[in-house]
Amino acid sequence: MYHKIQSIFITMFSLFSKKKSRKSQRLSFFKRFKRKKVSNKSSYRTRSRSEKKKRSNILKSFLHLNDTPDLGVLGIVFFFCIGGLIMIFSASAYYAYSDSAIGDSFFYFKRQLIWLILGAILGYVFFLMPLSYLKKITPIIFGVGIILLLYILPEALLGKTLPDGTTSGLQMPLVEALNGAPRWINLQFFYLQPSELVKFGFILYIVSWLCRLDLEKKFKDRDAYFSKVIIPFLLLLGGVSSLILLQRDFDTTVILVLAIMTIYFVSGSSKHHTLGSIWILATSMFVGSIALFMEGYRRARVETFFHVFRYGPNSSAAVTQEAGFQVFNGLVGLASGGFAGNGYGESIIKQGYLQQAAYTDSIFSVIGEEFGFIGTLLVTVGFLYLGSRGLNIARNAKTNFGALTAVGMTSLIVIQGFLNIAAVAVIIPFGGMPLPFFTYGGSSTMITLMAIGVLLNISKKQNQK
Repeated sequence: MYHKIQSIFITMFSLFSKKKSRKSQRLSFFKRFKRKKVSNKSSYRTRSRSEKKKRSNILKSFLHLNDTPDLGVLGIVFFFCIGGLIMIFSASAYYAYSDSAIGDSFFYFKRQLIWLILGAILGYVFFLMPLSYLKKITPIIFGVGIILLLYILPEALLGKTLPDGTTSGLQMPLVEALNGAPRWINLQFFYLQPSELVKFGFILYIVSWLCRLDLEKKFKDRDAYFSKVIIPFLLLLGGVSSLILLQRDFDTTVILVLAIMTIYFVSGSSKHHTLGSIWILATSMFVGSIALFMEGYRRARVETFFHVFRYGPNSSAAVTQEAGFQVFNGLVGLASGGFAGNGYGESIIKQGYLQQAAYTDSIFSVIGEEFGFIGTLLVTVGFLYLGSRGLNIARNAKTNFGALTAVGMTSLIVIQGFLNIAAVAVIIPFGGMPLPFFTYGGSSTMITLMAIGVLLNISKKQNQK
């Protein structure tokens, strides 16, 4: 009897335990399935994140976004480009609308926007380009510029273009002259100014030449330094400057000479180099003074400058209505802006008092009239900041080529900016140099942005110490 009862209990316990094990099996299977489902979701999320990150890295490497450039330079250039575009519209709208051949207030604005886009594309190409490759193609860039200058030269020497547009003597195909100066090649969609390309190419060429010479190691003897460095340097500088001067472009010559001399000055530190820099400066000033007074229109500019500088608002009508028309009205525009300006679009001098110079060489006057001392100060400080960032890039560059190129490109833009500001403010005689980023013009805008592209290229981490 006892054994029967025991067997019954054992049977019941075995059945209960089987049910429990089946239930636990079902629960454990459900838990495993749920865990597997969760793990599949998390692995899918991890995989999708890694794929997105991989695609992002591919895009960044394709666009070279991993090579972070100097954000200070990038920011001030963006600010200048947008500000320049806005000011070109303000300064040119009246002139474009009143011109029966145009009749569109946005005409110059739209064209400048095109130059900015093309310049940004070219600048980006030079930003991506390895510096070793840029060094290789330097002779090509410089050579193309010189060939274009030589193409214009026959008309500059043997042709004559009067201010009213009539021509006489030799006239080269596609060459265009403004105010008697043949400086442009008409490519139908825009006017190319070869001297702008030569400025860019000559800086790269002279940097390559100086790096090949290795001044600090090879030339320790004074006579050897003079014959192998100073004389060739002056011949190069004099030859290129003469080609530009023959096209009646004294202002571009001055900018180029100052930028090249800056490069030369910082390229060495020996006693012979310092004496050579002084000798080159004295020679350039002597030759420049002769060139300044060789042409009648240049002498007239100097005389006008001293007259307006001395008498200011009391300048004679003979000066303010003739040779000093642009200089005097530009100064009036700066003065009438006061501290905070008359407001955007409220300039008076752009309405015929400056003619085409309102949106070209004298646009700084319009900035002063509409935004006052505050506006002009922002532009001036902006160029100072750009100069300081450019020199910082040069100081941290890995190679001599990068350092000297950064100095050259920075000097080219900043010197030109300050010379334009000084001319409008009647601190120096007025010329015809553009204000970088603000003046309307295709060649100047694109070459400036190409120079910025090279500067940003040198500022990348891989090209810095």
